[in-house]
Amino acid sequence: MKALKAIAVALVLPVFLSGCLSLTPKKGGPVVVTTVDRQDLILPPIKPFTALEVEWIIITADNVQDEFYKLEKKNVDGAIFGLTDTGYENLSKNIASLRKLIQQQQAVITAYEKYYKEEK
Repeated sequence: MKALKAIAVALVLPVFLSGCLSLTPKKGGPVVVTTVDRQDLILPPIKPFTALEVEWIIITADNVQDEFYKLEKKNVDGAIFGLTDTGYENLSKNIASLRKLIQQQQAVITAYEKYYKEEK
């Protein structure tokens, strides 16, 4: 059985190797290099960001009843989404990081615009 496998490999291997030889690139023929004009940079218009109004209410043990009463008078659901002082600090840091990322992206877009407009 092993001898039969060895014979099969010995017969098939040269066929595969000869097939690889036919894949070599042909030599000769000129190489033509042409320059292509740069395409116009087309960026979609960006709508400016308009922040929605957010009302912050500070709830303490002393004013919790008063604040819920005020919400009830305004016909607002009495659900409060709260943050700890650390959570608020992290929220502020996240917003600062987002601003930094947006400024970096704006700088990249400005650089592309300048690069493409200077060519004209």
